[in-house]
Amino acid sequence: MTCLAAVKTGSTDCEQGLVAEVKTATALGVSKDQMFPFDGAGSDDKSRVTPTALATFYKQATQAPYATALADSLPILGKDGTLANVLTDSPAAGKIRMKTGNRVVGTPADQIIVLGNSLAGYVEGKSGRQLTIMVAVSNVPIATPAEFEQVTADQSKMAVAIQQAF
Repeated sequence: MTCLAAVKTGSTDCEQGLVAEVKTATALGVSKDQMFPFDGAGSDDKSRVTPTALATFYKQATQAPYATALADSLPILGKDGTLANVLTDSPAAGKIRMKTGNRVVGTPADQIIVLGNSLAGYVEGKSGRQLTIMVAVSNVPIATPAEFEQVTADQSKMAVAIQQAF
């Protein structure tokens, strides 16, 4: 995607796609000092983005020409994408669309840590109200890769609580 963004700006240098990414986000009101992309996948440990930046991006993007395409591209809790198997029996299943982003690493000493896990996107509240949310955790030690699924499930339960409250 980063390379495609670069091409759209007239460049063949994929890194220019990162410049375009920052420009797009700042045009939506995200502060330039709240996002630091080093690659297009978010897999570079140096990359950083604040919860406020993601929430601002998603909220402001609802007014952008690509708003529907963006919302339709997000995984749906309990229904599809990376959230298809998360809280499938929840009353909020199908009513929460959130982009997942995570970084989990292991150490040479067989330790595993969730450096970051974020869920950001849109919630159709119980009342029908449309909400933008961001739920993030960082520096969570886990014993097995399977425990990572529980981290995402716990964050999703927070999103469900928001959905049910509104």
